[in-house]
Amino acid sequence: MALRDRGWIDPARMVTHRLGFNAEDVNKAYEMYEQRQDNIIKVVMSV
Repeated sequence: MALRDRGWIDPARMVTHRLGFNAEDVNKAYEMYEQRQDNIIKVVMSV
């Protein structure tokens, strides 16, 4: 938080994927992280 507040880093720029917040997408995100697929770094999930 301190780095963001100082303007040194913008965590939003790290978002590589956006998925829904449901069982299917949560499992998909987990699998992608586990298998290091599609250059995944950070997933934002929303309803």
